[in-house]
Amino acid sequence: MTEHINEQLYDKQFEDDERELMYNLLIEEKFKKMKRLVKGFEGKVLDVGCGNCWTTELFKGSSTIEHFGIDISDNALKRAEKKGVIVKKANLDCEPIPFEDNSFDLVLCSDIIEHTLYPENILKEARRVLKKGGSLIVVVPNIVSWFNRVLVLLGFFPWGVESTGTLELRDVFFHWNTGHMRTYTKKSIGALLTIMGFTPEQYLGANLNVGTVIERCVNLRDELMAKMYCPLFLLKLLDAAGRFYVLFPSFATEIIVKARKV
Repeated sequence: MTEHINEQLYDKQFEDDERELMYNLLIEEKFKKMKRLVKGFEGKVLDVGCGNCWTTELFKGSSTIEHFGIDISDNALKRAEKKGVIVKKANLDCEPIPFEDNSFDLVLCSDIIEHTLYPENILKEARRVLKKGGSLIVVVPNIVSWFNRVLVLLGFFPWGVESTGTLELRDVFFHWNTGHMRTYTKKSIGALLTIMGFTPEQYLGANLNVGTVIERCVNLRDELMAKMYCPLFLLKLLDAAGRFYVLFPSFATEIIVKARKV
């Protein structure tokens, strides 16, 4: 495999407290949905592309969880380690998951496979380290979300794709440099999981709460909005609309899939 993941890009996401706040706000609704999927879970968990390992909060209060995480970002791993997670550094585009076969009861891949050139390699590795009958939870951005349909209709750049590798286009509204290389719909992620030896069991939708991010991350507003003015109430209305569309995973901003190893 060839290295494509940009370590500096992901280090930047955790270089200060405000960027981490932005990260935490973006995953707020996803967290609530994933918590439903892991209710009552016991065993060993691997968070692939763990970031600051916010997923530890999914199992808060449980004494029967062993939590492991892998990521390419040193900044992220330092924050994850402070939460008691056993961490290892790995570049998932060109390195295998550094654990033995059949090691885990649950593997989490939250907003990671779209960052790799060959997502099938991560899924193959995830299946390898999962025990027989173990569960995989994958979260991916939805390229045909209601939000992207509105953005494209108005002539704006859709969220979740980029025109550059590392170069930031600061004058292009909503062109966030997230490092995404692959895009998904509900149907395409389901088909990919099936081909890779998983049975999709449940689909949920999640919203990004962009209005809340813009409101609270004051120092990042110009960067996120390409210095364009947009009334906060309008962004809040978009968040409200998103809370309706998450009822339909095909239209949600992010798609959460729980699948089982077969």
